[in-house]
Amino acid sequence: MEWRLVKELLTENAGSEEVDESRAVSAPYLHHLKDRLHMRSLQIKDRVHNYIKSHYHDFFNIISVAFHASNEVQTISQKLHQIFDKLSDGYKDLEIPIDSQLCRLAAERASVKKDLCEKEEARRLVLTISDYVKRLENARINVEQGHLIQAARALQELRIALRVSQTWTQDELRVSSDLLQPQAFTLLKIEWASCFSKLQELLEDLFNIAIRVDNDHTKLCVDLHLECEKLPASFGGIDLASVLMAMEIVGILDAGFARLADSLIKYIIIPIIHNSSINIISDESVKNKPVLSQDLPSGIQTEGVSPEALYSKLLHVLKFVYQYICFEKGIWMKLIGRLIWPKLSEAIITNCLAKAVPDEVSEVTEFQMVVKLTRDFEHELKDMALISSSDDKDDRLSNFALNIEIHFASKKKNYILATVRKLIVQSNFKVLLAVELLFWPSTLAVSLAAKQLMEIVHEALKDACSSPRQIALEFYHAVRDALLLYRAIVPVKLAKELNTLSQVAIIVHNDCLYLAQEILGLAFEAVVSLENARLLWQPLLQKTIYKKAMQCILQHFFACVGSEILMLDDMSVEETLQLRKLVQTALGNMSSLLKSVIDDEMRLRVSGERFEKDDNDSQILWDQFEKLIPSLHKLRRITDLLDMSLKSITLSWESGELIVSGFNSLEVQKLVRAIFSDTTLRRECLKRIENTEFILSENNSKQAAVSRGSRQEGAKQQNDIKFIIYYY
Repeated sequence: MEWRLVKELLTENAGSEEVDESRAVSAPYLHHLKDRLHMRSLQIKDRVHNYIKSHYHDFFNIISVAFHASNEVQTISQKLHQIFDKLSDGYKDLEIPIDSQLCRLAAERASVKKDLCEKEEARRLVLTISDYVKRLENARINVEQGHLIQAARALQELRIALRVSQTWTQDELRVSSDLLQPQAFTLLKIEWASCFSKLQELLEDLFNIAIRVDNDHTKLCVDLHLECEKLPASFGGIDLASVLMAMEIVGILDAGFARLADSLIKYIIIPIIHNSSINIISDESVKNKPVLSQDLPSGIQTEGVSPEALYSKLLHVLKFVYQYICFEKGIWMKLIGRLIWPKLSEAIITNCLAKAVPDEVSEVTEFQMVVKLTRDFEHELKDMALISSSDDKDDRLSNFALNIEIHFASKKKNYILATVRKLIVQSNFKVLLAVELLFWPSTLAVSLAAKQLMEIVHEALKDACSSPRQIALEFYHAVRDALLLYRAIVPVKLAKELNTLSQVAIIVHNDCLYLAQEILGLAFEAVVSLENARLLWQPLLQKTIYKKAMQCILQHFFACVGSEILMLDDMSVEETLQLRKLVQTALGNMSSLLKSVIDDEMRLRVSGERFEKDDNDSQILWDQFEKLIPSLHKLRRITDLLDMSLKSITLSWESGELIVSGFNSLEVQKLVRAIFSDTTLRRECLKRIENTEFILSENNSKQAAVSRGSRQEGAKQQNDIKFIIYYY
């Protein structure tokens, strides 16, 4: 530090000349250095003087504070010396040192302070217990004087303060759950429970007096202002609203409303639902004593009631409850609704709406009036807050009414099955009728039960044709199950007769043959339905739209028929020929339907008479049909296979004709197994069909591509016009 200062002073004198540190300094340099140091010291003194002068007050304050602090320290030191001197003089004769004495005094002080804190806590505990005792006493006085709301609020606050659970019992209160809790609190809980029980008993008595059903269970009586012997006579009675509010505060209102809901359901609502002759009358002539009564003229009992009359009577009852029991408070009505609505809605559905479900398809649209009445009824209940306006689950009646198609179909199905079951069970299979078979030119003697069964089946299918999709599907299931009932019941019912040589066994055989042919004939039902669709659509729709829609439907129809035939497991020669004839007859009856989907020019070339003939024009027409409806080509090929020999079918497969027609190896094998019995020749042919590999020629490839393209176009048409099918 010093050398840097000297070097700086020398450099200032030497200018730019470098100062050599190892060289000795000459006398002139030393004199010069002395003068420079003197000047520098003078400059520093001036700067310090100026700084102190400019900050005179600050330095003065600092020095003053330091001076006073020094004096105080000296004063404290003197006082400490005096204290130690006095202590030394006073305890010179004691054996315990002064520092030990000080520690003992400090410990005594801490002990005294702890005792004071404990006494303070005890004092506060005594004050708290005293406060609880006073509040309990005030609550007891309020109960005795009839100030029930004040008593309820006080007891509810004390329950929280004493930490009494809402599901308390007397045994739980007698055993303190907290070992650190004073025994006094256990006694307070017991006193609280005693006071609460008195209040609860009084409130329940008042509730039962104010709201009651008379001995005949025909009247609902309400006293809006009560006078009870348990209340002081000077009190002047109490309002029912105050009783309900006090019950709500202490948490027992739901139990009271539960008893009320049970009485309403059992004695007021259920009789109204079951007997349409009951009238509802409300009497408000006596002040503060409204009465809701049932009036049954001359003891008439009439089963059932219309939805309109029922809703009107129920609204009368519920509005009475809303006005005179709930005092138009939504929260109270909501509480009653949660208790009463599940049973009420179930009773209405079972005894009214379910019985109002139509018996005929034509009556389904008329049920919309019932739907409107049901919605209006539930809207009134929502205005009274009996059911929630935001929860769709409470719309039980509307949901049931809106699903009328499902309920109608289910009701009709159950009726059909019950009728068929009764018919089969009660039949003795001795009453015979002569019937003509559909596909054999002969007559058979069948039972009256079989004949009536098919009449029921045909009637149900007739209704299905004029019904919406969902109802029609249920009708179909009903018909299917009805036929299955015959198969399930008759073998068990007539087990003894079927195992012996008897006339009944022959009749059952004839019944089965008759039912089998009738079931095969049901395929014509679909043809009739398609023909009805043609008569309805063709005059109204544009030609292109109609053709696409009908092509799509026929494609699906023929594909389903072909798939059903290929799914058969076993057919006799006779059955095979019958099936082939059935399909050919069905296709012949569909001539007008098929010709409606082709061009007008092509349709005019072939008349209805020549359609059945095997000539060039007819073949051209069939080719046109099969080009538009690929599944028709496969179905016609199936009918050909039903009349072909085993070798011919095998050769057709090996030649690739069946591949081009849309068959695969598994379908051909299954058809062969169904038609022909198990022989060595069949096994060889099946092996040839399974092992044949195809390398299609150019022409066959083109035909297969056309077939696939037609199927793809059919699928595209199905997607394009699906909305038209569903709409109509």
